[in-house]
Amino acid sequence: MKVRQLRRIYDIKKIDFWLSFLVLAGVLISGILSGLVIAVIASMLARVHGTVQDVLKRISLKEMIEEGRVFNTVSDTVLEFKNKYK
Repeated sequence: MKVRQLRRIYDIKKIDFWLSFLVLAGVLISGILSGLVIAVIASMLARVHGTVQDVLKRISLKEMIEEGRVFNTVSDTVLEFKNKYK
């Protein structure tokens, strides 16, 4: 294992670094096959989480959930639309 490559992965994309660290830990603790199964499951969960976050950002639902504005009234939605497209 090359530390420089792991450091570069950490600088570029932190989630991939942590997944590779999980693979290493899983293989060392539980063996090759079990470690790889853990890594595949963790990788799939990370990708699903990233995809869901992207979709929520695109439809602006994430910001609305954080602000507690998920269930706007009709008048609030109309005013927001008018202000956005003046």
